Amino acid sequence: MGELGCLLGEMDTLTNILKVEKKINLQKQLIKNEIIPLRQKSIDKWNEMYNYLLAKVNTPGGLGTIANLELHNLQGLKMLTKNDSLYQTILQGTLPEVQFQKTYTGKSRIIVPAKRTVIESNEDFNLKVTILSKNKVKEGKLFYSELGKNSFIPVEFKNMARSVYSVTISKNELNKMDFEYYIEFYLENEKIVYPSGAPDNTRTVIIID
Repeated sequence: MGELGCLLGEMDTLTNILKVEKKINLQKQLIKNEIIPLRQKSIDKWNEMYNYLLAKVNTPGGLGTIANLELHNLQGLKMLTKNDSLYQTILQGTLPEVQFQKTYTGKSRIIVPAKRTVIESNEDFNLKVTILSKNKVKEGKLFYSELGKNSFIPVEFKNMARSVYSVTISKNELNKMDFEYYIEFYLENEKIVYPSGAPDNTRTVIIID
């Protein structure tokens, strides 16, 4: 984010110089030779930052921050394109197309925003996950077992919207049983698991009255 801020600061400085320059040929040279390359570097840095954030985020707040960056900074403030109309007017032509990254290209991940470790005996266990991957999801399963028994039962995830999937284990199935679970998603070219190291590593849920 800091590197992107520096690039945008350079663009603002050059744009201020552009506005006071009187000679049209010098204005055009400034745009073509300095501003447009900086503009592309800023776009590339934004895409790099976007992928990095998606590769690290694990909470609803983190996902909300990324959404806010897109809605507020790109669409609202037009942080990277706010002076495009000025550049185009001076050049009397169009600028190179802006290509913001729309898809995740990093390592495939299972994000579990709400990691519930305790539930009451009169409630179902509901879990939502988000899948980040460039590969298409084929199916996903949660495997659960009575704590310490190592006898896992598979339950299939249902697709709720885009990359969001959910699964439910009813209170009747659990029958006040403390349990452990892990998750597997099968993609076009790979299998991903949660938590890391599953099935040897699992998550535990305690049921209380």
